[in-house]
Amino acid sequence: MYPKERHIRRLSPPKYSRYRSYKIPLQEEFYCRCVYCTLPDVLKGHEAFGVDHYRPRSKFPGLEVEYANLFYSCNICNSMKRDFWPSKEQLVKKHFIPNPCDHVMHGHLKIVGAEIIAKDITGKFTIDALDLNEAKSVEYRKTLIAIYNSIITEVKEVERKKKIFLSKIKKCTDDATKNDLSKKTELIDKNLAKLHQLQARMIGPM
Repeated sequence: MYPKERHIRRLSPPKYSRYRSYKIPLQEEFYCRCVYCTLPDVLKGHEAFGVDHYRPRSKFPGLEVEYANLFYSCNICNSMKRDFWPSKEQLVKKHFIPNPCDHVMHGHLKIVGAEIIAKDITGKFTIDALDLNEAKSVEYRKTLIAIYNSIITEVKEVERKKKIFLSKIKKCTDDATKNDLSKKTELIDKNLAKLHQLQARMIGPM
């Protein structure tokens, strides 16, 4: 999902001399997802992502290592965006690429199934400029959706097992058996925590 509120930066990394040094804090800042297409780096890994200069270096060299100008972006969106910056004429037509810190992304774009749909003129321009519905990207989203649904199914199954163990513990009178059940419940909790972390990394904040 696209954010329904403007993103307020949570991190304050030290001042680096190289913009690439901000990649790890940006990954955390934007919940391991591309700010433009929302795809997470959970499968491709952060190697397939980079640091995007919202205001391009070629036109705003003074902002090259300014954290407020940097975003976490997949390499595809980054390469499509290149050094784009809207002209005055384009701004009048609302032909610009929004970012989650200055704009409410959900007001411009939404995801339906595996495709990204425009909600206004700016959204349409962004989809075309970044080719957000390119065939491989859509297929990748379909894969992610299938994986996410399987995670939800697994979470429900693990939670069901946990309820069974908790019920047995409550009824159990043998200390040794109760201790064994408690250890199994702890393992279930660890498994649940991992699944919830994976869920959060794939979908980000709602």
